[in-house]
Amino acid sequence: MSSVVPKNANAKYYLTIAGWIVLQVVVWNIPPSGALTQAGVRTIAAFLGLIYGMCLMKEFALYTIVCVILMGFSGAHANVGAAFSAGAGGEIFTLMFFILLFSATIVSSGLMKNLATRMLNMKITAGRPWMLTFVIFLVSSVFSIFLNCMVVIVIVTDLVLAIYRKLDMKGNLWTCLVLFGANVLGTLAMNIMPFQLVVSSMYGMLGAFNPALTYQSVVIPHVIFHTSFLVLMFAFVFLMVYITCKNKVSDVRNYKPDAAIEPLNREMKFSLGILIGYVVIQIFTMILPMDSGAGIFFGKFGLTGYSALAACIALLIRWKDGTPFISFETLQKNGVNWFLFFILLALNATIGTMMSESTGIIAWITDIITPVAMSVSPWAAFAIILGAMCLLTNVLDNVPVAFASIPIIFAIGNLIGINPAGLLAMAICAVEVAFLLPSSCLNTAYIFGKEETGFVKKGSLIGFALPVMVFSMLLILTLGWALQGMFLAAM
Repeated sequence: MSSVVPKNANAKYYLTIAGWIVLQVVVWNIPPSGALTQAGVRTIAAFLGLIYGMCLMKEFALYTIVCVILMGFSGAHANVGAAFSAGAGGEIFTLMFFILLFSATIVSSGLMKNLATRMLNMKITAGRPWMLTFVIFLVSSVFSIFLNCMVVIVIVTDLVLAIYRKLDMKGNLWTCLVLFGANVLGTLAMNIMPFQLVVSSMYGMLGAFNPALTYQSVVIPHVIFHTSFLVLMFAFVFLMVYITCKNKVSDVRNYKPDAAIEPLNREMKFSLGILIGYVVIQIFTMILPMDSGAGIFFGKFGLTGYSALAACIALLIRWKDGTPFISFETLQKNGVNWFLFFILLALNATIGTMMSESTGIIAWITDIITPVAMSVSPWAAFAIILGAMCLLTNVLDNVPVAFASIPIIFAIGNLIGINPAGLLAMAICAVEVAFLLPSSCLNTAYIFGKEETGFVKKGSLIGFALPVMVFSMLLILTLGWALQGMFLAAM
């Protein structure tokens, strides 16, 4: 007997597609104004179509490919082929590819499954969901202070997913929000140490306007602010997860620890060795003087190089019986995240172009924000600049927004009588509160990409991100303003 298909089975789908097309056609044909060029208007049209697709459509390959095709006709790229080359040619694309291969090396050995069992069996976490949540958040936060948070979040996500599979908690809201919380705290923790690459690079660009404005000059207030911010955000995120999910953790409470835990086999031990070596060499590289011979040599690897090297070492190893430790087929099966790759393809093709002078987008936004900030009180200017950065970073990629804002930060800081380095310290926080959409931040895109596992829901992530954003901005505008005297004293 054949099933009866409702006549309106595709009505919602085609209505969503129609809205997607209309949005892009309308914006595409808006006349340029001010500093905004025609290429800029069309780039915005393609990007809005991408955001619409992220929020309302499941066919990620469809809306990302169309986005890149539109960029080929926008005038910002020579043709469609050039737009695809720009999308796939960015360093971030390569970085993510090799981080995922590295992650697959660890996961494929069964190490994460074994560690998940051990974590669930610990006295401190066994049958105690909120202690387990606290430990996951703490691990993500502490390790991200010293390592690149993207690596930490990938590893922590693999570990947490292994815990969820052990507990068979697919579809549970707690699983989704714990992953989100680990991403939030790991991302914010990276800002504490000003020698982290992105943070030190931003201070370096500010120093181009005034050589006295270096992170060394404000290192103490910087660390105090970002540590205080992380502690308060840790408490808020933990409390939000607890309030939202306190009745959804019975599977964790009822978990019975295994009588015996499987010992680490040779594959797991070797994976653990690669993981430890991967962490140690990154810390070693950070503490080396950048202008020393060793610093220059190891600095050339970067995160991409270390991830690629770890994958090569794994592929190189053969056991005594001639069998490989891991094959590329296994890495490919466990390491390819098509959602993430397609999203990065579209983001690289659009956001990179938005930063270009040929589109006029940054100059257009600056022309809107700067006069408003200059016409109000110092605190209001402080709030406008940081609020605008937080808003933009949750739509655009946070790194380009951060670097594009530095000239404005220097000008506004001097205008309202605060240390521009102090304003930059707050701005670093504002641009790292990038959790609303996959376009906000690479870490967030990675978490959204886990929707296919069944443990993450897009709507839950967006719904939880909104109060986190609001609280973050209130914290920056109060705590950050209160600490400006420390930054002025450091001038």
